[in-house]
Amino acid sequence: MKYATIKLLSDCKLLDFKLSDEDLKSGDLVLVHTGQIQEAGRIVNLIEKPENEIADGKIIRKLEQEDKEKLEELKKKALGYILFCSEKVTKLSLPMKIIDADLSYDEKKLTIYFSSEARVDFRALVGDFVRSFKKLIRLQQIGPREQAKKIGGCGKCGRVVCCNKFLKNLGSVTIEKAKNQNMGEVNINKINGLCGKLMCCLEYEEDLYKKLKIKLPKLGTKIKTDLGIGEVIKQNVLVQSVTVKLAKGERVEVKL
Repeated sequence: MKYATIKLLSDCKLLDFKLSDEDLKSGDLVLVHTGQIQEAGRIVNLIEKPENEIADGKIIRKLEQEDKEKLEELKKKALGYILFCSEKVTKLSLPMKIIDADLSYDEKKLTIYFSSEARVDFRALVGDFVRSFKKLIRLQQIGPREQAKKIGGCGKCGRVVCCNKFLKNLGSVTIEKAKNQNMGEVNINKINGLCGKLMCCLEYEEDLYKKLKIKLPKLGTKIKTDLGIGEVIKQNVLVQSVTVKLAKGERVEVKL
């Protein structure tokens, strides 16, 4: 059974829906139903799943030109809530900053994004917003990576950042993974993404590097070369070679 992974425009959630129209393709804007809310979203991927897999909602139809014009108006309308929300935050002395806002297609739900360095008890704020706006309110705290996922931008590769384009879940990227790909000594700014954290793409080749490294002598190992015995000081994983330091300090590359 074909499913479409759709990124909701109102809160950037990625959900899977049964593909009812075979003409739909990646990149199409569609109207979907999730619970009691109608949302606009973009198809980011088409996947195969078992037929009994539970869907996250229903695709209603592909968006027309007038729908796209409505989305632009909805965004402008949503941004109009930010000043009011910021004033309420200041009045309640809450340690948070309003970043962005989005309305669902049917305007029943208002999602408000904020950043904060600490946990925030915003129950009183939500109640205030519900009374003021007469909508379902979703307050979402986002960190640097989530801000990049929502706002987007170009990565060092020149393409739209992966988190904004297609990543459904932001995994954990550690410095150990960078070291495993011979990037441990690289300036940290060169392997950080827009969010200031390690680039998500370091995760993509992690399994390949692990497999290829098994075939290489470990660092510190003594091996025999045509020029004599030396110590492995670097693994050149993708070309399957090692850099060896000889007794006299000379360095040579040895292909395996």
